[in-house]
Amino acid sequence: MVVLEWLANAVNDMYADAVSAVIVRVATDPQAQKLKHLPPKNDPQIFSERLMRLLQDMFGAKAVFRGSLEELSVKIEGKEATIDSDTLEVVCTDKPMHQMITSAIQRLHNAVEPVQS
Repeated sequence: MVVLEWLANAVNDMYADAVSAVIVRVATDPQAQKLKHLPPKNDPQIFSERLMRLLQDMFGAKAVFRGSLEELSVKIEGKEATIDSDTLEVVCTDKPMHQMITSAIQRLHNAVEPVQS
């Protein structure tokens, strides 16, 4: 059972109609109800490479370097951050830089890792 609630106006009515149409279609289409298999979890090394590429795009290729297999470092304007690609832990004394890197890592993780149910 699905309950839709919305504030009545022309735009919201249009969205509610579209959502209702999708729900009815899924409820009546046997192909849509089949269980879809989640993709396997990404290899940690592949995630680490993607993370390094993201950080290089954000801070420049010269500012990002690999400390070890699991550790990446970012050094800009005298500030340094160390990232553990296994635990996604960021160590940085500069709070804005720490927050920026943590946010970027979480977004990358959410984008490439399958949803856990």
